[in-house]
Amino acid sequence: MSVLVSCFEPFDGEFINASQEAVSVLSLRRKDLHYAVLPTIFSRAADELLYTIGSLGPELVIMLGEASGRCSISLERVALNFVNARIPDNEGSQPSHELIRPGGPLALQANLPLQKISAALEDAHIPNTISYFAGTFVCNFLSYRVLDYCSSKDRIRALFVHLPLCEKQAVRKPSTPYMHSDISAKAVELIIEVCTDKR
Repeated sequence: MSVLVSCFEPFDGEFINASQEAVSVLSLRRKDLHYAVLPTIFSRAADELLYTIGSLGPELVIMLGEASGRCSISLERVALNFVNARIPDNEGSQPSHELIRPGGPLALQANLPLQKISAALEDAHIPNTISYFAGTFVCNFLSYRVLDYCSSKDRIRALFVHLPLCEKQAVRKPSTPYMHSDISAKAVELIIEVCTDKR
């Protein structure tokens, strides 16, 4: 099965993004996967990933993002048709109270077995939750656009996963929960194994 894993570049003045750090670790041991590093920009992130999906034709797309303050892996069950940026993206855009696709469904669900994924992560002693709120920033925007695209492509399955900050970020934010990048990478690998029926 062809698998594409995406992550984001740093944003909001940061020099590191936990999702990109996890992909850096994962890519060293999984050469069989496709990877995409996306700009944290509303006008580009989804278009770039959808172009890559169209070019590669993957059957599974795992989108990764960073969620500061969360202490566990968040398996995002839904993406909302709504954007309300608390901060500007990396191009300075800050849309407020807008629909992602006017006339589109209010919410779209991931089409993967989240309970089974969660159980596999629990078995590996990796803290995780099934989340019902992916925020209203670029992560949710990307997830909605991709799930919307996948809804018309029966063979493509997709999921957005939020990761806690990584250990490099914790040095400057000692009171914020974090997860080592190798554990986050292992979590992504387990998610892929479950979704490709290798567990």
